[in-house]
Amino acid sequence: MKRPFPILGITLILLGIFLLLRELNIFHFGWRIGFASILIAIGGSIFIKGFTHRHGGKAFFGTVVFLFGVYTLLRSFTFFIFYSSSSLPVLLIIFGFAFLTMTLAERRSWISLFPAFILLGTGTLFFLSSYGYYDEDDIWNYLGTYWPVLLIFLGIIFIFSKNRN
Repeated sequence: MKRPFPILGITLILLGIFLLLRELNIFHFGWRIGFASILIAIGGSIFIKGFTHRHGGKAFFGTVVFLFGVYTLLRSFTFFIFYSSSSLPVLLIIFGFAFLTMTLAERRSWISLFPAFILLGTGTLFFLSSYGYYDEDDIWNYLGTYWPVLLIFLGIIFIFSKNRN
């Protein structure tokens, strides 16, 4: 019988290394960096396991945990400035990447590309809007005008998914 991937063991080892380095004053970090590092390690291991076993749900969850850990780690450094208005767009981007990795892991559920591109595109536009590259009102007007294109793409996806069965 194949042994399961030791997520708990790896997490405890990493936590022990971080705490030991902190106690020896080799590397001083706050709990935010340690928490983010643990999220990155757990999310990365779940993602790898889901991707290698072609299990889309695990790849999705692992991507969300990994990227949330990366976002938390970047927020703790001072050379990255994240405004509070950029938190929701970052979550949209994270879930967009999660849908994309789920599609790539399963390689048969191409319908997941639809929410991936919608979330990635919308999240990117609103993220850039929070830094002044686009006006948020223009984005809402654009989405309000062209939302029927989503119905067209959804219809095309349903047609092709019915023909594959």
